[in-house]
Amino acid sequence: TAPWSPAAATAVVVIAIAAVLALLYLARAVLVPVTLALVLSFATAPFVRVLHRLGLSHVTSVLSVVLSMAVVVVWLAALIGSRAVQLAEAFPAYRETFVSNMQAVRGVALSPIEKTWEAAERMLDPPAATSPQPQAVTGLWPSDVTASTPIAIELHPVRATPFEHLRRLLSWAWAPLGSAAIVIVVMTFALLERESLRDRFIRLVGGSDLRATTNAINDAGERLSRYLARLFAVNIGVGLTVWLALTWIGLPDAALVATLAAVFRFVPFLGMPIVGLLATLLALGAAPGWALALSTLATFSAIELIIANAVEPRVYGRATGLSSFVIVLAAI
Repeated sequence: TAPWSPAAATAVVVIAIAAVLALLYLARAVLVPVTLALVLSFATAPFVRVLHRLGLSHVTSVLSVVLSMAVVVVWLAALIGSRAVQLAEAFPAYRETFVSNMQAVRGVALSPIEKTWEAAERMLDPPAATSPQPQAVTGLWPSDVTASTPIAIELHPVRATPFEHLRRLLSWAWAPLGSAAIVIVVMTFALLERESLRDRFIRLVGGSDLRATTNAINDAGERLSRYLARLFAVNIGVGLTVWLALTWIGLPDAALVATLAAVFRFVPFLGMPIVGLLATLLALGAAPGWALALSTLATFSAIELIIANAVEPRVYGRATGLSSFVIVLAAI
């Protein structure tokens, strides 16, 4: 058979890549939870081994870790939801304080500019002569003046039945609950059959040197598990530190902000700045003046600088033996 031309080979490669991307896009509802479950299985594997060393069976250790993680996730979701509802109820008061603070800043920052601009206008364009005042129109009968009488219209909103409320709630929560179920099931079986899956993968890709492949995969799995476990520990410590610091400076809803900081810190490079900005905006609406907002911003900046430059290099790096490239890929 005649070899393919370069254009035909390129077209085949492009079509194959497009087909793979299309399949990934269509299967994202399953692939994303499965990928998350595998990452969580690596992160919780050290805790399973610790429970196993304490005398629990392998199945009991796995189920205990999975159940504990599910309880923690439900507790965090309930905390964020309840505090968000309370914050939404107090939103009018926060908005009034926020607007007042922003107007004060506008007055301080723009008042000199406005005064300078008005002085320049007076010098370049002197005020014109005073124009005569308009005379009042008299001699009209009352019947010549028409007045429009407003008509009151009452709107009665249609109240939804409890069944409709339940249906809306289930339709909103169906996708997250389905994804959570996939994550829990896949994570449980990945932890239960960790060694079996590893051996099958080694037989599949190991080639002739099974010993070297086994050692390499075991070492990579141990290092990745160690890194992810320490990532979870560092983020939990950051959340507790943020909670104590914001409570000390007097920020309302410090628990909500600390929980968001612990969760959003899994987003590389952007997580903490986003939460810091949200906390600063919350501080602007919580108290008059800019003292609380500046204290909140300084607290987030100090905590992130200390964690990024003093804690993480010691906890990660040599302790895990991973390169920076692998750490970035694991975080993503």
